[in-house]
Amino acid sequence: GYAQAGVVAENTLRGPDVEVRFQVREGERLVIGAIEIVGLRRTRESLVRRQIALQTGDPVDPRRLARTERRLLDLDDQGRVQNG
Repeated sequence: GYAQAGVVAENTLRGPDVEVRFQVREGERLVIGAIEIVGLRRTRESLVRRQIALQTGDPVDPRRLARTERRLLDLDDQGRVQNG
């Protein structure tokens, strides 16, 4: 849900030890909005929707976004998406 999060590490030598300090910036929490499927001509919307690993209101997860994109591209590789 925090797609814009960031972490900065600061290292400080303290004799033989190293002090490590992490500064965390969460950013704004992001959630999935409406999911629209447009441009289908011959492929059933239900087939496409089954490949989407996200739902409206879910926190944004880059791994799930990437998985959804791969699954949709795999439909085309398998010849299940027909271009008009």
